[in-house]
Amino acid sequence: MTDLEDRLRHDLTQLSQRAQPGFIRPLRVPPARSRPRASRWLAPAAAAVAVIGVITSVSLVSGPARPPAAGEGRVPPYYVVVQESFAGSTGGFLDKAVIRDSATGRALASIPLPGDAPVTISGAADGRTFVITDGHQKNLYRMRLAADGRSARLSRLPIGVPNPPFDNLTLSPDGSTVAFQFQRCTFSGGSIVCRYSAIRLVSLRTGATRTWSTRAPAQLNSIWMSWDGNDHLLFSWASTGAPPRRSGYWLLDVSGPGGNLLAARKLPLPPLPVIPGLPDPYESAFITPDGSAVIMSTFSATGPINSPTVVSTVVERSARTGRLLRVLLRETSVGYGPGAPGVPRAGCWIYSLGPTGVHALVGCFSPGDTFGRLDNGQFTPLPGYPVPDPVALTDVAW
Repeated sequence: MTDLEDRLRHDLTQLSQRAQPGFIRPLRVPPARSRPRASRWLAPAAAAVAVIGVITSVSLVSGPARPPAAGEGRVPPYYVVVQESFAGSTGGFLDKAVIRDSATGRALASIPLPGDAPVTISGAADGRTFVITDGHQKNLYRMRLAADGRSARLSRLPIGVPNPPFDNLTLSPDGSTVAFQFQRCTFSGGSIVCRYSAIRLVSLRTGATRTWSTRAPAQLNSIWMSWDGNDHLLFSWASTGAPPRRSGYWLLDVSGPGGNLLAARKLPLPPLPVIPGLPDPYESAFITPDGSAVIMSTFSATGPINSPTVVSTVVERSARTGRLLRVLLRETSVGYGPGAPGVPRAGCWIYSLGPTGVHALVGCFSPGDTFGRLDNGQFTPLPGYPVPDPVALTDVAW
């Protein structure tokens, strides 16, 4: 596929998202007669999942959800924020999932979560099925949202997290499989070296696992994953040691039984640069559902280390050639964003990509720390995620 074909494909996708069924004139066949209107929504087939320990505690936060407006296309109607909060005078912490309207950010429902530690969440392509782990990384839950977003059913799955702790997880588009990312690291010579990196797939129906791994030395937290359909995973992997490095983005075929992680196909995408004075800069990348492009974050810094000019961007690149197709978001600030002492922050972070590949949840470490919805280059701030930081005690997905 050429870059021109890449551009045509994405331009056609954009046009299809803008199409409003109410403005499309139907063909008329005389004599005219009324016909029942076809349903606008196609319900994707849901994976059959055995569940135990059903939990259904839900509290309503606000009024009924507004249905998606015409022209919004297939933007997921809701995003879900999981967060930990201090319980107050009673001591301890409380975990909850807050369902929010993707158009307005309005909170629709709050669902208590089990456990007392930070949790992780990932969503399927239907916009209503999510997988959540407790902060102790022992239990796995499925959360199914009601059609109006005002309630949800939380069910504990009879499948444990394999060999915790894990560093990242992502749910397949059809909701049948969870991919976990693991690293085993040691502190040596004044630095952290990871000599085991793996991606492990777990079937939510049977609990069967498949593993792809490597013992090549890697940087800590260097793997980021996203699905290309249900049979391929895009992941990043950053090696350590002298050049030539094998750092970059790889496309892994996960239809097989497992094997060597680095036997995956490396894509010609530029890795996130290492900026002096910034330890292990954050990165994120999502491959579009058709596999033709990658939505990725990057940043650059120029000037003095203590007060650089930082340019943070979210871009779209061809998965075949690596060529830049579009700049979707650009933010410029002076100095790194606030963070823990000695840990400055910079860049943007992509949390979730919608099923059409043109809607994303994004947070940027600008002076004001922004979080919101990115639709074909149009950014809309949204509430409910106060600290858009991948290491914070919160997580978000749609």
